[in-house]
Amino acid sequence: MNNTISVGTLESFLIAISVLFLGHIINSKLPVLRKYNIPEPIVGG
Repeated sequence: MNNTISVGTLESFLIAISVLFLGHIINSKLPVLRKYNIPEPIVGG
């Protein structure tokens, strides 16, 4: 029952960019994350 999902380079690049932008949006809405200097990729991921 092992199902493997294969992701190519373009898809992984688009996912990484989406996570970065999502983290930027969340960091701009929540000042406590900026106060403690939490990076955007961590918040988005």
